[in-house]
Amino acid sequence: MVGAHAAAIGVIGALIGIAVGIAPGLILARASTNHMMDERTHQLSGGTYAIPWWSLAIMLIAVPLVAALVSMLFARREPVLTRRER
Repeated sequence: MVGAHAAAIGVIGALIGIAVGIAPGLILARASTNHMMDERTHQLSGGTYAIPWWSLAIMLIAVPLVAALVSMLFARREPVLTRRER
């Protein structure tokens, strides 16, 4: 149960992190490569960038998997029962 919760939170966190990180990354990459001269036409060409899809996919899988494994290893198996006095 603990591993499922950790995996779900890891997936949500990885998706949000990728979405929030890729937007400024694309904007900055486009801005920094926007002033390239095309050798054939001698005109400025648009910015180019390559999105590392494999790295993003690995992070989307690895982060929740590691979170689930670590939480399953270190979580208690049985809750500690306490007795109330009247």
